Amino acid sequence: MDRNGRTIDDKGSIEVYDAVGNDSDTKRFCTLNLFGGMMLRGDMANQVKPHLVFSASKFRAGEDWDEEERLQWDPGVIVSFQENAWVDAQTHKYGLEKILRPVNDHLEEVGMKGLVIEDNLSSHKTDDVFKFWEEELRNFLPPKFVPASMTETIQVIDRHIGILYKRAVYRAMRTELHKRLSEARAAAGGAEGVTVRKMTPRDKRIIITKAVADCHRKLTASDSYLRAFIATATWMPVSHLMEQDDDNNDVEQPSNAPQDYQVSLQHLSDYNYAQLFCKEKILPEIQKMNKEKEDAIAVEQQRQADMVVAHAEDIRMMQQYVNKAASIMTKFEVRL
Repeated sequence: MDRNGRTIDDKGSIEVYDAVGNDSDTKRFCTLNLFGGMMLRGDMANQVKPHLVFSASKFRAGEDWDEEERLQWDPGVIVSFQENAWVDAQTHKYGLEKILRPVNDHLEEVGMKGLVIEDNLSSHKTDDVFKFWEEELRNFLPPKFVPASMTETIQVIDRHIGILYKRAVYRAMRTELHKRLSEARAAAGGAEGVTVRKMTPRDKRIIITKAVADCHRKLTASDSYLRAFIATATWMPVSHLMEQDDDNNDVEQPSNAPQDYQVSLQHLSDYNYAQLFCKEKILPEIQKMNKEKEDAIAVEQQRQADMVVAHAEDIRMMQQYVNKAASIMTKFEVRL
């Protein structure tokens, strides 16, 4: 159950994911600030690294950490440090710079725009962070945010992908502890009740970087992110909603794309995306929106035309006074 005493998944679920674990039980050691592309491009230009934020006395960039330890981190992750291992505005900007700057540069080269969808974490929405997007990541559209209080239900990472990274870290830690237990027992001649060599924060950081990087490589090489985007209805195919062209007027488009039936929202087991967003319901709404836009454009065009006519009428009415003033000025100049 969550901290409010409610169950956190649907009855009968094979797996239960606690997206709002109680952090007051233990001090946070690490946060995974994760970005992931819906589909990897053939040139892998949108394959980005996970960002791990570990606890330290103050903010520090990963490249400023102890070199001996850094050499043992997996190169497939970005690392930074923050007092509480939180993704605050400073840490988030560091992650944006390290993770998305290469993508931004590639978008510049190919003349495309990128889009990032985030949750409503306060550090994602500071003026400083928005300024960073606007000035430093100019080839991205302004970030879009999932509706407030819906992170557990429709945010791609928290609802689907994130638990796989947590599981990978757990298994890596368990494997290391079993290894140390076996070593201790072997050193004691197979005796029970041995003292296991304690894992230091340094040991944990190294293990976590390797576990997260390995998990990330596997997931991005598969279609896991694509399935997560579809399961949360974050990015859906719309080919069946497109207007038919002249060459296909006789081809009847289906009411739904196959992916519409793959949407599965946590806590909303009765939610039927395919029924709610079928072609017969969506197209009339699209046509209504387009009509409203056309009407608004027509109103604005008429307003501009009316202003031109009104301005011309003002000039016509004022012309007699202009002519009279010009006549007076001529007489005055003659007398001088």
